Amino acid sequence: MKLRIYVDEQHEITDKENEVKYMAIASFFLFEEEFSEIVNDLIRLRCLNEACDDWYWDFKDCPFKNNCKEAWHDLNNSELHFVNLRKKSSKSKQEISRKWLNYFINRNKQNKSIKFNILYLNLNNLDISKFGRRRAIEMARKRLHSIF
Repeated sequence: MKLRIYVDEQHEITDKENEVKYMAIASFFLFEEEFSEIVNDLIRLRCLNEACDDWYWDFKDCPFKNNCKEAWHDLNNSELHFVNLRKKSSKSKQEISRKWLNYFINRNKQNKSIKFNILYLNLNNLDISKFGRRRAIEMARKRLHSIF
């Protein structure tokens, strides 16, 4: 059984009471055999036209041009990070994120859950000198970035 791990959301938080800094790292885990289905579903859910059940990255390929706008495609062709979603975010981004959350909730209700994890690291407790020589640290960082 193969598992894909996605680590995409990363956010630094400072506790205002004691000035402790934390890094929150969000990840989710997909079984290899479910990967294509889930990714295709998430892409499909980018379309906000109720009559359409698919997403076309390029407006010229969209079969619903009469009920669609090129500007909508441009707005929806962007990265979504939940940490950046605020009330000032575009309604499109808010709606897409809402559709994605509902998708995950419905999968869970059907016993097809997707596992999530949010790891908090206390950055004040990390001592970089405990991680080896600087060159070894840089090499490890490069390897990590090449994986993700």
